[in-house]
Amino acid sequence: MPLTIIRSPPSADSYEPLSSFQAATPASFSTPVLHHHEVNAKVLLSRDQASLIPIFLPADSKQGDADTESTDEIIVDGIDLWVTNENLIFFNTPLSVGAVIPYLSLTLHAVTTASLGTGLYLQISLTPDISTTSNADNYDDEELLELTLIPTGTEDKTQKQISDIIFKELSVCTSLHSAASGSEDEDDGDRIMFEGDNEEGDAPYARLEGFPGEGGWITAENVDQFRFEDVDVEVPFTILGPGAGVVRQREDEEEEVEEEGEEGGKGETKWRRTE
Repeated sequence: MPLTIIRSPPSADSYEPLSSFQAATPASFSTPVLHHHEVNAKVLLSRDQASLIPIFLPADSKQGDADTESTDEIIVDGIDLWVTNENLIFFNTPLSVGAVIPYLSLTLHAVTTASLGTGLYLQISLTPDISTTSNADNYDDEELLELTLIPTGTEDKTQKQISDIIFKELSVCTSLHSAASGSEDEDDGDRIMFEGDNEEGDAPYARLEGFPGEGGWITAENVDQFRFEDVDVEVPFTILGPGAGVVRQREDEEEEVEEEGEEGGKGETKWRRTE
């Protein structure tokens, strides 16, 4: 899934809070889980990288203090962060524009201390096929977006505590997606395929119409619908070259050596080299 630009903010009703998801067995696993929602955060990033994602190009973005001006950084206010089990979402509330970022594009995240306080450093790859390469150094610097998310502290939690929570939830979600991505290729070799399955592209695997069993699976309830037969596998016939299949015994070899010694050695013993 590539990075996607959205024009409307996510709806909280579309997600199940992590607390309720963990409290009881959900009736359905189809509803995405909201691990964390951070409101009205700030994003600190380099001025020359702000154009890589249009959500960080507000016309009224503040220029920051002397420290940010000296490092040519800009501050973007009004950023909402959604950490879900499916993807990471940034939404610029003043501009009504956001970005849905797949976790495979999140190459690095860490708690850091910036000029505006404690926040979360993020490195986002804008290369679509970054998950298929083992060396990110092959790509130019402009294809990696670096930013720092600065949460707004509350009476209950400090910036450091909020940053630690976001880091923890990001670690959980990224590990789930990296494990799923790594197991796809491994599982392909073990997949049981049936006649008529589509082996090319990303299309869903098709089943033959009328194939016995529920979706082609063999279960205790439908095993009587299947017929198992022993089939002889024909091996291609190949003509072997001369001498194939002949086994020479050790005694025969020793006798030949002794005969050669008697005939051509004039009474001298020929020693046979042994390994």
